[in-house]
Amino acid sequence: MFFAKKLIFPPFFIFIIFPLLVVSCASTSVKESSTQKAPDWLTSDVNSVYNENEHIAAVGEGYSTDLARNDALNKLSMYFETTVRSEGVAKRVTVNSSFSSSSEQTISVTSNMKLFGVKFTEAFYLKKEKKYYCVAYIDRKDAWARYESEIKNARDIFISYYENAVHEVEPINKIKLLGDAQKTGEDFREKLVFANILSKDLTQKTYGKDEQLLSSIPSMIKKEQVSNPVYISVDDDNAGAIESAIRKIFSNLGFVVSGSATNASYTAKAEVNYNKASGTTRIVLNPYITLSLKGKNGSVYAFSAESEKVVAPNEQTAKEIAAQDITEIIQQKLEADIKNTLGL
Repeated sequence: MFFAKKLIFPPFFIFIIFPLLVVSCASTSVKESSTQKAPDWLTSDVNSVYNENEHIAAVGEGYSTDLARNDALNKLSMYFETTVRSEGVAKRVTVNSSFSSSSEQTISVTSNMKLFGVKFTEAFYLKKEKKYYCVAYIDRKDAWARYESEIKNARDIFISYYENAVHEVEPINKIKLLGDAQKTGEDFREKLVFANILSKDLTQKTYGKDEQLLSSIPSMIKKEQVSNPVYISVDDDNAGAIESAIRKIFSNLGFVVSGSATNASYTAKAEVNYNKASGTTRIVLNPYITLSLKGKNGSVYAFSAESEKVVAPNEQTAKEIAAQDITEIIQQKLEADIKNTLGL
């Protein structure tokens, strides 16, 4: 009786708490159906009485007026919970057609969302079923207006980060600031998910352009990466294993890796120091690596790591083992560190 549309339950993490502001309450004194005509919302679809464009409504039932009201409220809450899940999953993937890339964004709407201005009809007792029926409903415009201050606060924070990124000239720093804006914008996105349920028209009219800015960030980051190639250089590598690992990581992160330093905007220069110990009968190395990403204005990113001590019968074997150890460390740590530092 309540929902005409099929609701989707995607595997999406969400918990919603509903502190309620009840505007009007049902009467505790109700007449039996023998002396009162059943209301239209009970004899027909509730949405034909409470227009879906203006209201969100649910019919509850129970063996008392309180049980009927609670059931209606639970169904109203369930509607919001399932719809927020569906809306959230729909907004998870942002596709950038210009660069044929996609960015998956997880939305976990865990805010204490309020059902503002919930109203109840007078309960109706249906004698043949020995049950009470009641409608819980919300006026969309009224609820949206009450919720707007939360949307605006989240929007203003996001816009401040976004504008800071837009005005940055240095490409890598711009990527980092865009990443910060994207993270900050997730709270704004969550608020928009709930706001769209209350009133999509009001949300899109008021915040549609800001939402487009948030959705455009992955393509803006990609544009900076494509426009600013990186040249990889490794000193004292062993058979090119370390350089190959670094090259693969930058490519995986969306950067264009150039084969020429002349055509590159940045140079990722790695230096391997095997730190050979002296005064021993065997070859003992304490290897470590430093990497610096430099552009025209100097270094914009730095990374360092050391591996365990290497002991071998000769220097060539020791260096081969050390280079392999350093390569494994790079594969385990470098990509995550660049992602975290640059906000990718």
